[in-house]
Amino acid sequence: MKIKIYTCLSVALFCANVFGGELTQKSEPLPKNASSSSEEEATIFSGCIDFKVSHSIRKGESLDDQEKLDLVLDTMLQNYGSSQSLCHSSSGDWVLIFNDSSRLNKIWYFSKSNIEYTFFKSGVLRYEVQDKVVPTGFPDNNLISVEKTNPRKGMGMNLSGITVVFEDGSKDKYWSSANLLLNKNSYQYKKLSYYNKVMEKIQGVPLITEHILPFGYTRTRAAIKVTQKSPSIDLFKLPKVEALEWPKFTQ
Repeated sequence: MKIKIYTCLSVALFCANVFGGELTQKSEPLPKNASSSSEEEATIFSGCIDFKVSHSIRKGESLDDQEKLDLVLDTMLQNYGSSQSLCHSSSGDWVLIFNDSSRLNKIWYFSKSNIEYTFFKSGVLRYEVQDKVVPTGFPDNNLISVEKTNPRKGMGMNLSGITVVFEDGSKDKYWSSANLLLNKNSYQYKKLSYYNKVMEKIQGVPLITEHILPFGYTRTRAAIKVTQKSPSIDLFKLPKVEALEWPKFTQ
């Protein structure tokens, strides 16, 4: 069992380093994408949500185990921070802003091109077309189940919940309100990690999420403010740096 736990820890640390911008392999740049501007129904959410992000991890079974877990917790906190903002445009584009991360700056998704861009505090901008469930070179992590979970209250609203379980034992939990509907353009073609399948089940903008890894780490994101006003177009402008494709890995 310990071997399995340490394997999960190694994967978490590896992925954390990737998100830390430590991969610098160059590739051909892709032209930057401009946000589309189609009008949506009034019931579709357009605006920004501010989130409080918290991190927790289980207690180690030994000193060596605890050191590994502490390293994961510290790395996740550096990557994802404790404050995030998510803004949705009326066209289905969105931007996730990391307000206090020491590594990540912003992540954009543009629905027209189905491309996600990640901008690091280091100034590196990377992109990935979201047309595959699993990135090249990564092992499959099959979706096992998507089931309803207990409802919760959030931002004064009744939230319905679902739990998503993956083959590696990780779980994602989402709670959303039917009053804040997602624009289908924001997810229907985004296949990475089964994102389109999961969001199709949720339909509402998630106000509370829990990301649970099998070795005992949990990241919780809870809405603290919802602004239903079209965000500034400036939020969807990419930085004026070369966009590099994420490196392809071989198994």
